[in-house]
Amino acid sequence: MNLKKYSIFFSVVGIISLYLLSCFCKPSYIDISKASEFEGKQIITKGTVKDIIESKFKNQIITIQHRNSSIKVFSEEKTKVEYGDLIEVTGKVQKYDDTWEIVVENRENINILKKWSNISLPLWQIALNPDGYLGLNVKVRGYIDNIYNSFFYLRDIETEHTIIISYEGEKSLYLKPGNEVIVKGIFSYDGTNLRYLIKICEKTHGLSMKG
Repeated sequence: MNLKKYSIFFSVVGIISLYLLSCFCKPSYIDISKASEFEGKQIITKGTVKDIIESKFKNQIITIQHRNSSIKVFSEEKTKVEYGDLIEVTGKVQKYDDTWEIVVENRENINILKKWSNISLPLWQIALNPDGYLGLNVKVRGYIDNIYNSFFYLRDIETEHTIIISYEGEKSLYLKPGNEVIVKGIFSYDGTNLRYLIKICEKTHGLSMKG
């Protein structure tokens, strides 16, 4: 009888010990800027998807950015992330061709915290660091100012910031100055005319009336 009690006791102690060990062995949650300090170790970090490259072997190289730092994430499996998504990554830090990267063996270790289409950004926030948003899908809200054949000016809800929205010509049929709209597009730079703009050019992009 005593032997049975001891067996149960040590079994419970063993389970608790394994749980505590797993807690202590959990990868550290760090900022992208400090990734180089964890070479060869598992880490958890997060960032906004800045770029996605797919290889012929269906691997993906995803560049994520947080504040002014960025790092490449090598995923051995194809993911469902899109430009502008906020994601959390768990993987091992290594250096490849003099570039730091996080290697992720299982796509389940890439968690989408927020889809870009659910993140509404005011124009004034983009204006603080426009280069940080270049090439990203963004969702913005504002009032229509002047309308032209293939674009219009969007004015921020709270400030006087404005930006050009490039769109298909037929959308002008129902747009009027003063309309409040929600725009989903890609933040770009027009080098010819030296100006930033948002392009509505993909299936996931769009324009809708507010209210």
